[in-house]
Amino acid sequence: MAILKQSNKGNKKTKHRPNWLLRFTIVVVAIPCLILAFVLLTSLGSSNKPVVGDRFEGQLNPKIESGKTKEIKALLAYPEAESVSVNLKSATLRITINCLDDVNNDQIAAIVNDAYAKVDSVLPIGTYFTNKDKTKMYDLEIQVYNYLPDESRPTNIHYVLVKNASAEAQHVDNVSAAKDQEVADKLQSYPKQGETVGQ
Repeated sequence: MAILKQSNKGNKKTKHRPNWLLRFTIVVVAIPCLILAFVLLTSLGSSNKPVVGDRFEGQLNPKIESGKTKEIKALLAYPEAESVSVNLKSATLRITINCLDDVNNDQIAAIVNDAYAKVDSVLPIGTYFTNKDKTKMYDLEIQVYNYLPDESRPTNIHYVLVKNASAEAQHVDNVSAAKDQEVADKLQSYPKQGETVGQ
């Protein structure tokens, strides 16, 4: 009998305690994986639909009407100008005035300032181009130049006036003239691409 009892004990399988740490780790890893899978599936499902909205909703009040831009363009018909374009895109009123090639620096500077004054007469700067407490307004950019530079004439006269809605005043810059001539001369003395020193 004793021998039988010992053999029965040997056949009994030992019970393993559940590994709680392993189960906890699997749950911790599974949760972010499920979240990521959900995000990927929902984004794939809506990827073929266009995003509809207006990033200026509740802003740009009052709005610039197309009739006002035409009125401004008519006022900017200078005798020194070859062409004038007035565009309103992405909350920026862009005015480009291409002057005759022989127009000098003083004339272009005067046209920039006069164009700004004429815009102000149609669309007051304080109303249309200056942010209010919770309202984002338009930016203004006026470019006036006498010709676009090319290889035969590498230099030109080009003024840019910018009035950001967040700025208190406009800023005028002659982008065709170097702010630091000494630095500009040093940069121009370097060999161009494809050239070797001493050519």
